[in-house]
Amino acid sequence: MTMRLRDLIRSVRACKTASEERAVIAKECALIRTAFKDEDNSYRTRNVEKLLFIHMLGYPSHFGQMECLKLIASPKFSDKRVGYLALSLLVDETTEVLMLVTNSLSSDLNHKNPYVVGLALAALGNISAKEMLRDLSTQIYNLLKNSNPYIRKKAALCALRIFRRVPELIEDFVDRVITLLTEKNHSVLLTTVTLLHSIVVEQKQYVRKIRKSVPALVKILKQLFNSGYAPEHDVGGITDPFLQVKIIRLLGDLGKGNEGASEEMSDILAQVATNTEVSRNAGNAILYEVVRAVMKIEAEDTLRVLAINILGRFLTNKDNNIRYVALQTLESVIEVNSSAVHRHKQVIVDCLRDPDVSIRSRALDLIYALIQADNVEMLTGELLNYLVVASELQKVEVCSKMVPLVEKYAPSKSWHVETFTTMLSIAGNECPDVVWQMLITLIGQPESSDFRASAVAKLYDACMEDTKQIGLVKASIWVLGEFANYITTPNHPEGKDLSEEDVLDLLERIRKLHNVTKEVKAMVLNSYLKLATRFQSPESQQRIKSLVSVYKSSMTLELQARSVEYLNILDDQFNQEREEWLATMPVPTDEQLAARKIKFQNADGPESDDDEDDDYSDEDDESDSDDSDAPKKQKKVKAQESGDLLDLNDILGGGSSPQPSQPAPANAQMDLLADVFGSSSIGTSAPAAAPQQGSNDLLDMLGPGPSTAQGTSSNMDDLLGSMSASS
Repeated sequence: MTMRLRDLIRSVRACKTASEERAVIAKECALIRTAFKDEDNSYRTRNVEKLLFIHMLGYPSHFGQMECLKLIASPKFSDKRVGYLALSLLVDETTEVLMLVTNSLSSDLNHKNPYVVGLALAALGNISAKEMLRDLSTQIYNLLKNSNPYIRKKAALCALRIFRRVPELIEDFVDRVITLLTEKNHSVLLTTVTLLHSIVVEQKQYVRKIRKSVPALVKILKQLFNSGYAPEHDVGGITDPFLQVKIIRLLGDLGKGNEGASEEMSDILAQVATNTEVSRNAGNAILYEVVRAVMKIEAEDTLRVLAINILGRFLTNKDNNIRYVALQTLESVIEVNSSAVHRHKQVIVDCLRDPDVSIRSRALDLIYALIQADNVEMLTGELLNYLVVASELQKVEVCSKMVPLVEKYAPSKSWHVETFTTMLSIAGNECPDVVWQMLITLIGQPESSDFRASAVAKLYDACMEDTKQIGLVKASIWVLGEFANYITTPNHPEGKDLSEEDVLDLLERIRKLHNVTKEVKAMVLNSYLKLATRFQSPESQQRIKSLVSVYKSSMTLELQARSVEYLNILDDQFNQEREEWLATMPVPTDEQLAARKIKFQNADGPESDDDEDDDYSDEDDESDSDDSDAPKKQKKVKAQESGDLLDLNDILGGGSSPQPSQPAPANAQMDLLADVFGSSSIGTSAPAAAPQQGSNDLLDMLGPGPSTAQGTSSNMDDLLGSMSASS
């Protein structure tokens, strides 16, 4: 004889290791199998109960499926209860054994005992195949008319399962389900409303028919709202909040896009929103559903403002769950009535100081949506303050979201530059590269001449305080190379005593940082070269040459090539040409930038699909694409270059896109400096390249680009060879 269920549980809990537990379970399963084989009816219920416990522990229990059917067929209620419970847990919809229980379910649905009928309906609603539901749907429909509210409630829940599994049977049930709205029993009403809401959401073709029941739903909601104290339905001083929430949710879906239905329910929704007690969670749940319903239906503006004000009150609640829900809902309704949401922006900003990170994240998302031209300065300032305490991941997100908003709503150029400078000072390591690239573009634009000196001074001061922010360092290097003469004595906008040596000291300090990258070192060399024409003192000229020569023997080929070429430019024989070569980099105006962005968007959009196809065709048909694929490859390379050079062209101020031309010879890829120093040893010299044709060379002067060792070495050799020939 097997042990009792409580003894089995005690034995399993007493096991100290997993192997001991497996041994106890294996021994008990063997005894249970023996009892099933011997047809021991006296302990069948106990054995199935223990099998349910074993199943919950994760051990195999399929050998007890047939015993479930035997218990269901038993005339005892206790056996049926265990049998139906085991059926729901041990058998799934794909098991063939499930079809054998159809007859037992059919007979139990007609049983005189309502609790046996309830067991059958519960089991049918939890686990059933489509064929079984089709066979028993007529009996379930008849049970919806049963005089016992307990059975009607169970039948409505089972009908919900039918609609989700066999949608074509809905048509036969809809009319009967609508009549259940006249019930007085709250449990029947709750299941009926749940059933109707499921039909409205999943089967749109029945919305018009169910919409006719809006007056009945409004009447039920009024009765619940105006009823007195009912102890059997009272939750926190509110009568049946679960039913109220379900009805309001159904009303919201029925009133969506229909003015007549919306007008019928507007009054009761306004009453509920105004008079519901908010001291308990039950009242807050009802108010939340009222807000959602008001935003769905065709409500008047006053009612929507009332709903948004409710969310504003939620923001002052001490419960973080309620505040989170309020922030999430406000974000979804801001497009409906943004002016009402803006009234609560100060409370929303205060949520950025909440210790809960989920509240802060939702507040950030809402602030992004709130930013407009009239509040961009205030809200952007709050976001910059939040950057100071934000985590690294949040800094990346905040910076990425702020860039397009600042660019769109910036009230002035100076504010735009100041905002980006502050952003780089706080989160320069996390900011995308587009931030410092846009910053140097803004400073270099002709429209920025009035405040350029102060912008350069702020960048210099910020970089002096903190050289750990890589984005700030890059922007400072470029700006100092171009405009350092704007802040040296006596040109400093604030009258500070700043010498040329101070600027060179800062660049030297940046170059010697332990974590500085090859790209930053190359940018420092560019700034040295630029400053050779900005600074006029002999001491500065001599120091610049010594600083540039540091990398003449560098192991990094890119830095070595730059050092050698820049020293050649600094030679006395090029004193006259140097001013022209190292003039201030031209930067496009706002109108040119806008036109260029539109041009690139139009050029890249239609060809994106073709480019993807070309990626596959180039790999798959490499052997067959000698001449026929050449136009496609040229088109693909041109599109890629256009996309890659978009931001840099904006900085460099290139005029127009490259025009179609004949294929260039191999030596046409010579460095720009080699073209300037041209000699007979190079061969037939090509006409002087236009600025847009030399964009690759100009990029080399701004920062290291992708190049192979062989190509760089050959260009440098050609340059040195031309220099020796000319000398």
